Amino acid sequence: MNKNPLLGKLYDNNSMSAELLPLPNLNSKILRSNIENTPEYILLPFFNSNTGKTCGLKDFLINQKIPPLDSEETDILIIIFHLYLTERKLDNLLYFNTDDILILRGIKKNKALKNGFSGYKKEVRKRIDEKIKNLANHKIFTIANYKDFNFVLCFNDKYIENIAFTGAISQKLLSLNPVSKSWHKAIGIFLSELKSNTKTNINSIQIKKLLNTVNTGKLFPFQIRNRLETTLDELFQMNIIKGWQYKNIDENKLNSKNWLFFWQQLSIKIFL
Repeated sequence: MNKNPLLGKLYDNNSMSAELLPLPNLNSKILRSNIENTPEYILLPFFNSNTGKTCGLKDFLINQKIPPLDSEETDILIIIFHLYLTERKLDNLLYFNTDDILILRGIKKNKALKNGFSGYKKEVRKRIDEKIKNLANHKIFTIANYKDFNFVLCFNDKYIENIAFTGAISQKLLSLNPVSKSWHKAIGIFLSELKSNTKTNINSIQIKKLLNTVNTGKLFPFQIRNRLETTLDELFQMNIIKGWQYKNIDENKLNSKNWLFFWQQLSIKIFL
């Protein structure tokens, strides 16, 4: 049983009732979301680690030996934690549907479906549905009940008991395309976690650390630098950060053959 004062009394697996509460919103053709308004910020949990320090969701999953999640899976897991922290019922189970996930990600509904109502296409719901079920395979939570895109989740106690505090990330980050804007999402979430931990500007962060949060793939060196700088500029335009600048940059060194190595060792200041 979890004793975390942030969360109150948690669901006890040993006392699980044989009969769950009825699933809400069972009409799969007209799936009514439980979310009325998209919030400006999404709650983000921070966890106690084995080192005695707190860490963000990604690092905690690594500590738990969870395989890396793709960008969309990360978005969905963040939203599920947000829903648990804000919408869970007295039985400490989380009741939600795929439309809740889509709304909190800022995905626009189709204006005219076959039934005459606005909503999401079945194939879109099905994709999210499959992602949630894949996440359940990592034992972060258990699907206690399910029907027609409606879920009842029971979280694994070790994830809930280790929540130290909650921070926040801008909902704008979750609304970005997980493929074309994967750098924005990864770096934006990373910086938001640092902001929640430090509450101040980041006076110095090595470029190499920022690049560790993204997949550089087969990009050429000049493409890596251009993409990072463009990402930071666009995060500023989105008001995720207040600005950024290099610290002690020497462009002469960046004209050498091994300029990428020198550039990765540089630090930048992030204004939050």
